[in-house]
Amino acid sequence: MTSVALSDSLLKQIIEVGPDRLPSLYGISDHPLVLPDGTLLDETGYDEPTGLFILNGRSRFPPIHKNPTDAQLLNAVEMCMSPFSEYNFVDPAFGKTAVLVAVLLAVLRPGLATAPLIATTSKKTGVGKGYLNQGISIIATGKLPQFRNVERSSAPEFRKVLFTELLERSPIIAFDNMDGLIDNETLSSFLTSPVWTDRVLGMSKSGGLLRNDILTTLNGVNLSLGKNLARKVLMIELQEVGSDHRFRVFELLPHKKAKENRAAIISAALTIACHAVNCATDNRTIGSFEGANDIIRIPISDIAKRLSSTGLVDPIGLFEKMVNQDVDTPVEIELLELIHIATKGDEFTANDLRLLSYQDGNLERAIREFCASSPTMTTHSVAAILTQLRGEWLGDLKLQSRKTGGTNRWHIDRIKNDGDV
Repeated sequence: MTSVALSDSLLKQIIEVGPDRLPSLYGISDHPLVLPDGTLLDETGYDEPTGLFILNGRSRFPPIHKNPTDAQLLNAVEMCMSPFSEYNFVDPAFGKTAVLVAVLLAVLRPGLATAPLIATTSKKTGVGKGYLNQGISIIATGKLPQFRNVERSSAPEFRKVLFTELLERSPIIAFDNMDGLIDNETLSSFLTSPVWTDRVLGMSKSGGLLRNDILTTLNGVNLSLGKNLARKVLMIELQEVGSDHRFRVFELLPHKKAKENRAAIISAALTIACHAVNCATDNRTIGSFEGANDIIRIPISDIAKRLSSTGLVDPIGLFEKMVNQDVDTPVEIELLELIHIATKGDEFTANDLRLLSYQDGNLERAIREFCASSPTMTTHSVAAILTQLRGEWLGDLKLQSRKTGGTNRWHIDRIKNDGDV
């Protein structure tokens, strides 16, 4: 979206007409869309019933099949997956399905009231998480994302970033290197809010209600999710290839392939979404994301049943897996246990813990495994890890801190057998 300066005469005309008589602009898409009710918007221009403006209609894209045959659906799936063909997944069926859902979310997000977070994770660095998110961004916008990293435990920081992106009408926000536990109530609320408001930075007034049509992506090593956030996330779990995966050369870079075939991928995604009207519904749904359920989950689930060669599964299984998983992951619990043992239950600073890790191989391994993207063990990186773990019960342990003389002093509380701390 480009800002333009209006002449005084044009502004006067707008004022004279009156804002109540001007059409409402609900959103803008640079490509055709399929709405949650199955309607295909493929004409360039303003659609009055929805308030959506389509910048480029069907004439700029390969054919979109409204009633696709099995062969056309198979071709559509292959085209959507083509930028990501070199990836290996922890679970091949879940992984392939999750990427296909992500591609359809990238295309259909402007017409959806809400959409889940697309999260990409792996056990190690150098697997291509950032490349994958770049490919999704190219499909959504035609541009590479501007990656961000924020303090995950800070609700004010998240609010500031999210509201700024909405004010600037950004179509996508990409959080990068968000390793470990993500448990932020602001982010959780944002994902299921069709509209959003906050205070304008530096001012005491609200910025008004803004439509939330941002596609939200995130990547990190060993991602785990808080219980409120888990059901709102589409998780893509990548598997490293070989012991020297960090030096792997990608023969096919996802963002380059997506750029070359963006129009064809968009048409393919819309063909899959159009297939929704031909599918039987069931009594299950992806809660809080009913629109995505109707035109993404339903057709993919039908394709998985009819065309087993695709290797797809019902996408609802991806969300059920996230809901059923335990937020207290072994990596985090083990790390707190080792810290508790090393510090003997006493208070400590980040630098104290860094020095202790040099004397305890298990502690050093756990710290490095928890935040594998940090190549060095500095006081700052150790403090960042402690901040991620602070304030949440992990098993029977909770990490707390207090500031003394400008330095955080940390301690671990443990629930006793009688329930006391």
